[in-house]
Amino acid sequence: MSGKGEPNALRAPRSPSHRTKSVDWFRVVTDLQRAGVPMKEVARRMDIKLSEAMLRAYRAGSEPLYVRGEALIMFWVQHTGKSREQLPMRDWHPPVRPSQSRRSVRRAA
Repeated sequence: MSGKGEPNALRAPRSPSHRTKSVDWFRVVTDLQRAGVPMKEVARRMDIKLSEAMLRAYRAGSEPLYVRGEALIMFWVQHTGKSREQLPMRDWHPPVRPSQSRRSVRRAA
């Protein structure tokens, strides 16, 4: 047993292949642009409310709400000719709040 009272066999391995993944929204939007669909057109053609500014924010690292993300994935599949299994993914990292990073810098000093 480990120090936390759980057997080592029950712990998830910490290998890179078992890391939590998230959609790489930068690549999704970029793929659409490369397929000839400008951001303005993506925003106009979507069935849900999605602005060009939101798409720019997703390219910059923001995460869309679930419904918008699902709609954008379906749009990506339709316009790139790729399957959902080919959806670009990246390792997920929890966001760091600016106030947390400032506190850690003060404590280190």
